[in-house]
Amino acid sequence: MVTIIITTKKGVIHTFSLEKGDDFIYMLDKFLKKHKLVVSSLKKVSVHCGDEGSMLCRIVKTIASGITFTIESTK
Repeated sequence: MVTIIITTKKGVIHTFSLEKGDDFIYMLDKFLKKHKLVVSSLKKVSVHCGDEGSMLCRIVKTIASGITFTIESTK
């Protein structure tokens, strides 16, 4: 099982879980629509895995790190 903890820029914390075979992108889209959120409103996405070596865990961690990735400008 993989647990995703999402913190918004307003400090609200949301949690949902995935089981083996669940589609993370589909579940994330459904979750965001349900809570009326957009990706740009997310501050932090944490992932906790029961099995760190599972494909689901690796996929979710990779996508989660990309969601909150920002490129700092050097002005």
